[in-house]
Amino acid sequence: MHLLRKIVTNGYILIIPIIIWNICFFSYLPSPYKPENFNNDIPLWIIVGENLFRTVLFIFPVFFKVNIKISFKNKGLITYLVGVVIYFSSWLAIIISPASAWSTSILGFSAPAYTPIIWILGLSMMVDAYAFNFKFNYSKWHFLLPSMSLIVFHISHAIYVYNRNYL
Repeated sequence: MHLLRKIVTNGYILIIPIIIWNICFFSYLPSPYKPENFNNDIPLWIIVGENLFRTVLFIFPVFFKVNIKISFKNKGLITYLVGVVIYFSSWLAIIISPASAWSTSILGFSAPAYTPIIWILGLSMMVDAYAFNFKFNYSKWHFLLPSMSLIVFHISHAIYVYNRNYL
């Protein structure tokens, strides 16, 4: 039971739905999002920064202990769930209607790059402490700073691709 509690309260449990979504639906995104198009002629500083901070975002939660009390009073959980729904919806809008005014606008095209802000904020609100006995206390900024850095690089990347495909 102790091991199960550690698994359920590990921050990585909240990253798994994001990873599964990305793996399952990535191939349905329209042509501009395909790796051969999306990563073509992007400045190296954006690629390096984006990949560095993406790695931090997807590995760091392994070290978190989260409070996943199922309650409408758990603002972190509510923010996370709303953020996940908005993030998934940003993909669906582009997949279902790639030629729509929304999907071909800068806001719609880059929505998958900026909507993670919400679920990331929710996740950071649920973290109680580090899952392991580190010599320093957890601060929300330990996760938010690298995560927001990823968002900046990801949005920059999306804008480059948008400008190449729609302007």
